[in-house]
Amino acid sequence: MENIKIREATLLDIKETARIITMTWKEVYNGIVPSKKLAELSSLNFISYLEDDIKSDDKTVFVSENEFQAVVGMISGGAIKQEVEGYDAEIYAMYVMPDMQGKGIGQSLFNELVAWLKTHNFKKFVAWVLKDNVKARDFYGKAGGQVVAQGDIEIGEKKLETVCYGWDLSGMALQTKIVSEMPEKSSGMNAAAGLTATDRGDI
Repeated sequence: MENIKIREATLLDIKETARIITMTWKEVYNGIVPSKKLAELSSLNFISYLEDDIKSDDKTVFVSENEFQAVVGMISGGAIKQEVEGYDAEIYAMYVMPDMQGKGIGQSLFNELVAWLKTHNFKKFVAWVLKDNVKARDFYGKAGGQVVAQGDIEIGEKKLETVCYGWDLSGMALQTKIVSEMPEKSSGMNAAAGLTATDRGDI
């Protein structure tokens, strides 16, 4: 992995992280999510969710930086939001810039979140993905995830099938990469209207 650092995000990272999520959404979901919905999507849809995850004690966001300190990927997770019986934690989202995929960044982000979940005493976690998002499903399958639930979600008046992968943290070793020391989480940014979380956990 080329000169990539993984660190916990701060509020100063929100705008750039939201931009990356938006760009990746538009590429990953082209042909899956209705084109009108993708055209309407903007960074503002994700800012309030990122702010909440960064400021909360039971949630977190990690970002990956290149050698120029530009954010090129992110992962968020923590206490479970979409209830699945027997699980207490969840990956909310994972996105890596399209031109930076295939370099191990997604795996490093995943490892950091797993370590964070373990140190915060979570026991089992899940990740929801769209059934048609083959790349994300392949990633989570190779990462040891087992399909534990299925569902559906409506995006832009189109019903899409979802798949839920699950892991037991007791059987996962800590495999953290370099993480910079960051200041404690703090408030200070106004929340914008957000998009209801959909395909949680994409690369």
